Amino acid sequence: MNELSLVLNFSSTEPDFDTLFLASFNQVISYLERLVGDIGVAHRLSEETFEQLARYYRKGKVPNQPRSLLYLIATSRARDYLRRGDKQSLWQRVFSRSDEPAVSFSDDHVTGLTHGTEQRALSTVDFDDRAILLLHDYCALSYDEVAHATGIGRSAVAKDLDRARHGFQQAYDYIKF
Repeated sequence: MNELSLVLNFSSTEPDFDTLFLASFNQVISYLERLVGDIGVAHRLSEETFEQLARYYRKGKVPNQPRSLLYLIATSRARDYLRRGDKQSLWQRVFSRSDEPAVSFSDDHVTGLTHGTEQRALSTVDFDDRAILLLHDYCALSYDEVAHATGIGRSAVAKDLDRARHGFQQAYDYIKF
């Protein structure tokens, strides 16, 4: 399904949804890719995210903070995907310690981000901390929006963000050198 068909399928009588969709679709995919480490899964999860958000709009439940609700849904979908346990994300397959890698770096669907130093370091950070780090630093959500998207208090966001940055920096320095 491409972006245009998503807009046509999920379009509502609310112009706010269409605007949010067009402004956020690619960023949500990128956010999810960084969370799960697989662009194909990220694309599917982003479609599911917007589909669920469209249902809110169709029922007349226009959210007060649509952007943070969007990332709340996306984060929840990513967490559910990773908790399934029977699925191994792409970055885990690429960097498995076996003699023969399951995925070649020359495969078309493996992006530079997936096997880059930043993504490898990011993958070592706890999921909840990684979500907070990405929501604030990458998606540019405010502390209040991050708190709403993650369901934690504003003061906890600051503490968890500091811990996530520290963990990321340690992993990045270790992998880089």
